[in-house]
Amino acid sequence: AYGDLRASGEWVALRTIGVSLHRAIRPALVLGAVVLAVGLALSNFAEPGGKHRLKELIRRVAVDVLPTQVRTKVFQTLTNGVILYVGDRTASGELKDVVLIDQRNVDDARTIFAATGRIARLEAEAGGGYAGMTIILRDGTIEEFRENTTVERRARFRHLELPVDLQGELGRRTRFLAEFEEWPTPVLVGQIALLRKAGEKVAPLEVALHQRLAIPVAALLFVVMGVPLALAGGGGKKSLSVVLSVVLVGSYYVLLRTSDGLAGAVPSWLAGWGPNALDHRVILMNP
Repeated sequence: AYGDLRASGEWVALRTIGVSLHRAIRPALVLGAVVLAVGLALSNFAEPGGKHRLKELIRRVAVDVLPTQVRTKVFQTLTNGVILYVGDRTASGELKDVVLIDQRNVDDARTIFAATGRIARLEAEAGGGYAGMTIILRDGTIEEFRENTTVERRARFRHLELPVDLQGELGRRTRFLAEFEEWPTPVLVGQIALLRKAGEKVAPLEVALHQRLAIPVAALLFVVMGVPLALAGGGGKKSLSVVLSVVLVGSYYVLLRTSDGLAGAVPSWLAGWGPNALDHRVILMNP
């Protein structure tokens, strides 16, 4: 809209009757204030909650899907140190002719042979989701090895339950999410205080906290910045304004991603708010 004012010459007419840039920018300021309020709510509460639900969904899917991915007549790794072989599998999910190699403890490696078995979910102690899964085996033999070569002990069993912790597998699937990204801002502030009191490094968390405030403010700055850029365009300069806007937005994104790696190297407030300085400089420009 502001670009059309300049292109049609209406902006020149408005300036001649005393309409200042500050008056013309008021609608953009109202829009920017709305964007700021929504952005603060999203970045401080909705986004962390959404990431937490996403992580829980990935956890549930992993626990539900992994048992169904067990293949027959092939050795496959369920998680670090646990290898499973299944001779056959019934439609109900019962496993037959099971061989399980448990190498999670190198000094106590063991191979388990069982006639039948099945895989069940392992409920989390605190409730809400699954902690992993349990392999339930029946009618078999446990062979424990010494130095992975010599059978040290052999024992028979009728019923054996072997919990399998999927934290490593779940961590691999959710490694793109840092734990603190799931915390709403009040929780994040509390954790920073506790960690700082304990003498732990809190710079990455502080940068994340500043970014939760700086990014919505940047949205406000970009809205306001668009007015002088649009009014400074017109004619042959219109394409230049568009290019400049793209460059500024792209530069902000690059600086924002770079600031994540500056945690601890520079003050946290500078790493979080530094990219916004570029927008502020442009807003002070008078078209």
